[in-house]
Amino acid sequence: MNRETTIYRLLEETEAYLRKIEATLVEPSQRDLVVGFAEDFHAESIRPALLSQSRSQSVRGLRYAPVLFDENIVRCPELFDAALGAFPYAWWSEFYEEAHWSKSFVSRFATGECIGPTGRFRSDSIILGLFILGPDTHYPAHAHAAEEFYIVVAGEAEFQTGATSDFIAKRQGDIVLHGSNVSPAIRTSSRPMFAIYSWRGALDEPSWYRDNMADESEPRKFPNFVKSKRDQ
Repeated sequence: MNRETTIYRLLEETEAYLRKIEATLVEPSQRDLVVGFAEDFHAESIRPALLSQSRSQSVRGLRYAPVLFDENIVRCPELFDAALGAFPYAWWSEFYEEAHWSKSFVSRFATGECIGPTGRFRSDSIILGLFILGPDTHYPAHAHAAEEFYIVVAGEAEFQTGATSDFIAKRQGDIVLHGSNVSPAIRTSSRPMFAIYSWRGALDEPSWYRDNMADESEPRKFPNFVKSKRDQ
């Protein structure tokens, strides 16, 4: 299959998965998020594909991919297969420049944008991509105006949703939803994680953090982001 077929298969399989799990969600706010993403994905799937001029970059976190690809996939085989097909066509980056806030995780971190402002195919409405976090890694709490989800397709990790919430283990097939400016954090133990992620809403507004995300009196800080090859 070609790049358009494989990436838009990822879009369609992810939409189908969202619609399947919608009825299992108890909280109305989570159902609303899932429905919103699914509707945006459907709209994107019928829009003419626009090839982007971005390019992948050197990404150290991709070294964990072979371990993740060898995992026995039981709960979401179609979604994993679609992610695996899209993998070589995503535009990969480390997203953050290496600095004080990011230096503990960025070498174990990889984002592959498939559809989005700097994805293989351009969209200003959504971001759909792939995400790898290496073992024994803490991706610290941060936030952004865009709504977000992760679906774990291989490996495992613990997710925190909100600065004062507990970390909860997530494995194959589990979804994690974040509303606008709700701070997520992710940590792994001995196993890396491979996930599908998406943003919708305010895609142009940058991520931010505080040293103490629970202290709303503390000013927001903004990490430096790696520029896409298109922007350089």
